[in-house]
Amino acid sequence: MINVSKYKNIVLDFDGVILDANSQRKLNMKLVLDENLNQELSNLTFDYFSKNPGISRNILLGKFIKDELILKKVLKQYYTLNLSTLHNCNLVKGVEEFIIKFYKSKKIFVLTGADEEEVKNLVKKKKLNKYIFYLGGGPKSKIQHLKELQLEKTDYFLWR
Repeated sequence: MINVSKYKNIVLDFDGVILDANSQRKLNMKLVLDENLNQELSNLTFDYFSKNPGISRNILLGKFIKDELILKKVLKQYYTLNLSTLHNCNLVKGVEEFIIKFYKSKKIFVLTGADEEEVKNLVKKKKLNKYIFYLGGGPKSKIQHLKELQLEKTDYFLWR
């Protein structure tokens, strides 16, 4: 068991750490890609998306979808589908209690490769927003957020 009390801040990933949404996100992406791309490109893009969690969808999809209009359409459909489905996903068991236990004594940061506005919406629906000190997401990468935040070795990171 990790002694969290020795850390100044807690930095959490979102999908798989706070919200059990990884499988739903993959399903949503597959649906959107299959609807907008030929089968071969859809499969290649989906495979890359699935194997690279935590990276902004704009970057992941942009490697395969070169037509800007199609890319924008896919991103918009995926965002819309996520908003209508991810709120049904459960919080990871024990995470709400963990956050509530430590938010008064530590700053809770959430960094995600998912769209920042989308995740803020989900955090608010799950009634966790008042416990989160900072939430950073895509299109910026987690690394970009970390550099801007200048967090220290006295911070605890929990990723999945």
